[in-house]
Amino acid sequence: MRLAAEGLRLGIASLRAHKLRTGLTLLGHVMGVITIITLVSLIQGLNHYVSEKVLLQGADLLRVTKLGLVLNEEELLKRLRRPDLGMEHYEALASRSETLRSVGAILQSQARVRHRDRKLDGHIVVGLTAGSPFLDPYPVAEGRDLREEDGTRRAKVALLGADTAKQLFPGRDPVGAEIRIGNRRYTVIGVYAARGSLLGQSTDAFVAIPVTEMVSWAGEGPGFTLLAQPRPEVDQEEAMEEIRWILRASRGLRPGEADDFEVFSSDALMDLYERFTQGGFAVLVGVGGISLVVGGIVIMNIMLVSVVERTREIGVRKSVGARRRDILNQFLLEALCITLAGGAIGVGAGFGVAALVSLLSGFPARVTPEATLLGLGISALVGLVFGAWPAVRASRLDPVDALRRE
Repeated sequence: MRLAAEGLRLGIASLRAHKLRTGLTLLGHVMGVITIITLVSLIQGLNHYVSEKVLLQGADLLRVTKLGLVLNEEELLKRLRRPDLGMEHYEALASRSETLRSVGAILQSQARVRHRDRKLDGHIVVGLTAGSPFLDPYPVAEGRDLREEDGTRRAKVALLGADTAKQLFPGRDPVGAEIRIGNRRYTVIGVYAARGSLLGQSTDAFVAIPVTEMVSWAGEGPGFTLLAQPRPEVDQEEAMEEIRWILRASRGLRPGEADDFEVFSSDALMDLYERFTQGGFAVLVGVGGISLVVGGIVIMNIMLVSVVERTREIGVRKSVGARRRDILNQFLLEALCITLAGGAIGVGAGFGVAALVSLLSGFPARVTPEATLLGLGISALVGLVFGAWPAVRASRLDPVDALRRE
């Protein structure tokens, strides 16, 4: 331990004596660590956002759609030929199910939304059922929520996302005011609380109306989605199986015929997201790894130069009793000092870059202890791998030949 501490002291003294060279050596490694930490922070932030925000309704939320999670064009074309889901299937689930605690329907389209001289072209319009699980991430901040009777009588009422309310009614309370969606008039009954943005795109720019009213002018279409949540005591697979049998009966499918709809959970959606992103994330981290390798090669070359410059010093140390292992440890510790110092700087700067990217673009970033340990661990590994050859060369120098070197 004492010899290791002495080697560390000598290594640090050598680095301090050559500040410019140490700084240049650090530069490439710092850039590599910054790249890795920035990418990891953004990747973890996006994963956290998807799991906590996009899938905020919970892992028990079940979705039923005509298309499902389709992965290739051939299958997509095949599923597009299926008949659309509609309100009759929502009503069948709501009235016959014994395993579900809530059932909802959602349909999305685009239309011009306006109030007096303010208009929003191609604005998102969402049709909802009262009490739909979709509403969980969007509590009502002003006014009231949709009610069952709004859907029953196809009431021309609307709730606004926070950004839509600001754009159409700047500085005013929109509740009770009238807006137009296309050529239809709707009374604003509420405003949803803000949820923020994702990748620079607002998640609060939309208008919600009763799904029955929306179906009357937009039709049901392939985007019509049924949402359901099982009762707490019911297994998810059991609930999915009941949904299948109710919808098969509602659609008149005979035994042996394949389902013409898809039932899937939030877990399946998250698995698909991870499958799509893992490859891309691996490539991005690989690009950062290339920067680290380049930085490591620079460190190795600078350390080799240092060995040549300090050949006489190595000879003196060996002549007074230093063993090969002592010289090896000293140069390895020097390389470790360089890479760990670069790692610490790179980790701090990487978190700062990730935070800046998040601030400017809205891309979510997340700082975790694991990312810090990753940065320092990679730095230590780079120091050991790329400092090994210069350290071995230094330890193998013959003391007599080393003392003759001028």
